[in-house]
Amino acid sequence: MGRHATAVEQLMQAGGAESIPVERCRNIGIVAHVDAGKTTLTERILFCTGRESFCGNVREGSTVMDWMEQERDRGITITSAATTFLWNAHRINLVDTPGHVDFTMEVERSLRVLDGAVVVLDGVAGVEPQTETVWRQADKHRVPRLCFVNKMDREHADFDRSVRALEDRLGARALPVQLPIVGPAGFGGVVDLVGMRAVRWVGHGTSSAASVSDRVPDELRGRAAELRAALVEATADRDAGALEAFVEGREVGPELLRSCLRDGALSGAFVPVLCGSAQRHEGVQLLLDAVVDFLPSPLDRPPVTGRNPKRPEETVLRRAGPDEPTACLAFKTALLPGGGVLTFLRVYSGRLRAGTVLGNPRNRKKEQVENVFLVHADMHEEIGQARAGDVVAVAGLQHTANGDTLCDMRSPIVLGGLDLPEPVITAACEPETQADAERMPRCLEHLAREDPSFQWRFDEEANQTIIRGMGVLHLEVMVSRLRAEFALRVAMSPPRVAYRVTLSKPGAAAVPVGGLASRAARLRFSLAPCPGGGVQLLNAAPREALTPELGDAALAGARAAMRAGAALGFPASDVLVRLEGAEGCAGLPDGDGMARAEAAFEAAGHAAWCAGAAACGPVRLEPIMALEVVVPEGHVGRVSADIASRQGQVRDFDFQGSSGPLHVVHAEVPLEKMLGYVSELRHITQGRATFTMELARYQPINQLTQG
Repeated sequence: MGRHATAVEQLMQAGGAESIPVERCRNIGIVAHVDAGKTTLTERILFCTGRESFCGNVREGSTVMDWMEQERDRGITITSAATTFLWNAHRINLVDTPGHVDFTMEVERSLRVLDGAVVVLDGVAGVEPQTETVWRQADKHRVPRLCFVNKMDREHADFDRSVRALEDRLGARALPVQLPIVGPAGFGGVVDLVGMRAVRWVGHGTSSAASVSDRVPDELRGRAAELRAALVEATADRDAGALEAFVEGREVGPELLRSCLRDGALSGAFVPVLCGSAQRHEGVQLLLDAVVDFLPSPLDRPPVTGRNPKRPEETVLRRAGPDEPTACLAFKTALLPGGGVLTFLRVYSGRLRAGTVLGNPRNRKKEQVENVFLVHADMHEEIGQARAGDVVAVAGLQHTANGDTLCDMRSPIVLGGLDLPEPVITAACEPETQADAERMPRCLEHLAREDPSFQWRFDEEANQTIIRGMGVLHLEVMVSRLRAEFALRVAMSPPRVAYRVTLSKPGAAAVPVGGLASRAARLRFSLAPCPGGGVQLLNAAPREALTPELGDAALAGARAAMRAGAALGFPASDVLVRLEGAEGCAGLPDGDGMARAEAAFEAAGHAAWCAGAAACGPVRLEPIMALEVVVPEGHVGRVSADIASRQGQVRDFDFQGSSGPLHVVHAEVPLEKMLGYVSELRHITQGRATFTMELARYQPINQLTQG
């Protein structure tokens, strides 16, 4: 199309991908609450790095990274989008992630494979609910991060308040490395506290905005010196020379301070904080410099750990070296218009070339890589090979799902997979014609393969297709995609709450294994409540009585029954199922074939859940949502009263904006009472309030406690 320099062209101009050593590669994600400006920031990054020759605009629907029709129509990111570009002789693989809580799975699987993250804050709103969610996700995967306080050009933007919120709400040790310069004309630049220089922008609000260095303004010199001293004090113990200089009261130079900041950021000891205005192209280049300076290369991360599929108790390490045995994790699947499939991989070790044959330990299938691509939003560029540390897409995989490991089977490894969130909303999806009904299962399966947080099943009793997702918006988007991408004429019923069940007391089940010639095989299971533990399945059967493969198949059958709502009518949660023992199973699958034996044991596990769960005192659970309403002062009382009428409880109040022009109401409310809330909130506040909510927990119905 001629509108951009391809990543391949950029890499070739730099001497080829192999000429950029792994230590000068960065795999980063852009994460934030919805509307904090992630996609705008990413579009500005693509422009200033030469990856694109124009700046996409969210309002105009011209963004490169939000390329889906539904994203441009709604002005939000729905699916994570990847790109690759060069900056200061570094190769940066970047993933722009959604900010809406309904698509948090996209953030989860991106952070699982990335080395660092840029957390974007709205300079007015500060830390918002989804900011807390993505922060917890980054903590879980131990991802080093830095923060960019965006929208500093807006009225009531407050850098200091955002820094305090990082500390108070997220427990982060936030270290400002910049100080905003705000004059009569508003935000005009920053003080670089590392180099103690002022950086100002000329050509405000245009794509040609350039930065110029200047002396620190007199009115900010004292504050800048104070903040730099705090930087030195916080980082001095990272280096003996810096510590000595600090103790003796000598100046710590910019290079040494930058090195200490990097060391602390990589260890998670603190988080560097920058600021700017992505909309006005201000602070973007300095942020890219900080990505290079403070976020890790693949070599800075610990070796990835996994288990040996042949000996599950054995831990296996893989280092980010091209000469190590190849190990990759599949974290995303994209369906191509022509029917092909692109599988996104993080290459943790070894090399990956077109024609490479790898094994999938989960299903013991072999997969041949047809080709390797760099991805730029909805485009892909053939590169033929990848190495340890790369994030790429490959074509040709037939049997690989999200979360699967692909590896050299001479040195097998199973890497930790993806944690799938449980859907909280269900609806019926009704086809208009018989032809639509016949095609719909295949189309739904395509969507579920792309997005593991989207589930569907056909209810035989109701003769309906039931779809399940993370929120109303999630299901609306999926139905919209059925219409737009697959030309299906379908309608969605009003959404309903997706309840769960748990057990109130322990129990047991013993079931025969059918379908095995002349075998009297039998399995014994125990079932018990496991508060707060999700669904846990353990194989405690002696190895001499049952092979691990067949035990895993039996537990897979139990898991499938629990997820489908078998026996109790709703999917299970907070339950522990243990395979305790087996009789008549030693030596299997002698003569029966592994596939046939695994199918028989899977069916036995399904039957065990159905037989045992009903006798264990099932209790229905409902989703409780953490609600945050931003509302003008005059409407706080009505909002609080409405929350109480919905069986919710207000937990706290906060303020938003430097002078507190808005109140923030924090509450917990049963999800069932929140269906249709957006219309009622608009009515009682004359359209002046906004809200966000996310799943807090499941608990027994009508037992919302003071907590």
